[in-house]
Parts: sequence; structure tokens; C-alpha cells
Amino acid sequence: MSDQELISTSLLILAGGHGSTIDVLGTGMFALKNHPAAMQLLKDNPDLTTGAVQEMFRYESPLPFFHRYAADTIEVMGKTYPRGTKFGLLYGAANRDPDQFPSPDSFIPDRVPNRHVAFGRGAHLCLGNNLARLDMEIIFSTLLKKTTNIEVTAPPQYRPGLSSRGLKQLQVRLTPA
Repeated sequence: MSDQELISTSLLILAGGHGSTIDVLGTGMFALKNHPAAMQLLKDNPDLTTGAVQEMFRYESPLPFFHRYAADTIEVMGKTYPRGTKFGLLYGAANRDPDQFPSPDSFIPDRVPNRHVAFGRGAHLCLGNNLARLDMEIIFSTLLKKTTNIEVTAPPQYRPGLSSRGLKQLQVRLTPA
């Protein structure tokens, strides 16, 4: 890679991982507060943090909606769509599909398998997905290890919009361990 390509790719990875990390930091924290047994499970079993982070991305997909275009003429449910047809894909809904995820509306930190599509798939897999997951693992394992209590002190405020899902504000009070 040239220096310019290396810099551009690095910035793309950083930007891709950053937005998802910010969104899931808030929604993941709120999910844990709404599921105290899950939070206690993670405190007692820190090795489950990696799977819990996956569940946070599945449970509250930070990018619930994307447009994609058909690369070729395709048939979906008996209807033919020509090449170039624009589709609106609801990743958030796919991550709550009961055929793929038993108890899809439940937050299950040790869910296995957890093949969510919060980061897309194939050619459209988010370049920052590994960075976002690593950030979240470090943040949540540290928070759960270094606190005895995490209290939400005001109702969460969600950002409006369809293309991203995240909190504008989540007020918490942390009690150090």
C-alpha cells in the first residue's frame, strides 16, 4: 500500500469502529442495568465479556438500517428484482429474528451461537468491527471489575433517526470497588 492508502485505510477503520463503540457503550450499559442477572453473571465470570459484547451489538444494533443494491437480477419470495434494485435492509430486525435467535427480545450475555449482522456481512462487513468489539471488551471488563454498583440516575435519551441507534445521553453514577 502507498502511504496515502495506508493512512486512508487506517482512518476508515478508526472512524468505523468509533461510532459503533459510542452507541453501544450507552445502549450496552443500559441493557446491563435492565438485566441485573446478566450484569452479575459478567461480574462473576469476566471471561464471558467477549460474548456479552456480541450480544450488546445484537440486542441494540447501532446501525439498524442500510441501503444495498442488487448486484444481479435476483428472486426474493417469488418476486424478481432487476440488477441495481435498491433495498432497505433492517439489520436491527434481522438481529431479532426468532428463527435465528431463540428468545430474540431477551438480553442473553452468554448467547451461543450469536451470528448477528450488526456489522454487516461479506463485502459489506464493517472495517472497524474488530476495533469496536475490542474497545467494548476493554471498557466493560474494566467497568465491571472496578465498580461495585452502576446506577442509572435519569431516563436515557435516544438520538432521533433511522440510520443509527444510540443514546444522546445516559446519566450514571459509578461506585468504585
